[in-house]
Amino acid sequence: MKKSDIHKRRFLKNRKGMSLSELLVSVFIFSILSSALLAVIVVGQRSWTTNEVRIGLRQELRKSMEMMINDLRQAGNASIADVPADDTWYSTITFQVPSTVTGGIITWDANSIQYTLGGTDGKQLHKIRGGTTQILSQNMQSMQFRRLSTQADILEVALRAQDTVGLTDEVLNMDLDFQIELRN
Repeated sequence: MKKSDIHKRRFLKNRKGMSLSELLVSVFIFSILSSALLAVIVVGQRSWTTNEVRIGLRQELRKSMEMMINDLRQAGNASIADVPADDTWYSTITFQVPSTVTGGIITWDANSIQYTLGGTDGKQLHKIRGGTTQILSQNMQSMQFRRLSTQADILEVALRAQDTVGLTDEVLNMDLDFQIELRN
């Protein structure tokens, strides 16, 4: 036997492997660390998804508000057909906007504008004008209009958007209330 073979055998003989208990402890520690990392990833993903839904709802509400403000600011007190100044909340509104103003006299457009909820699930904000329906936003849960008897030229609008978070059953609601001063 060669001298190098003897050294190899001694090296392999002196070398120790892991015992079964050391292996089990290593696997246990690795499992705990993996579980903790997975929990952090799941919580982070859920938070990310919830924030995406929240941002989407906020965008839908803002988009709805901006469109309504642009149209309703032009509406006159007398041009609103179905929201009288009686302190009651209504779910739709129909109104006219001016087509021309000559010598201080307003000529109202013959095509009225109506805001209502519709679509297959009733969660789309629709603007109907002259027989044409335009979808302004999605995920709308409710929409209400009110004029106070003491301030008929102020229109209050309450919007609520709703969506589910990811594949969970968690429902996220977001509200937006605003007022519009109507034209005299």
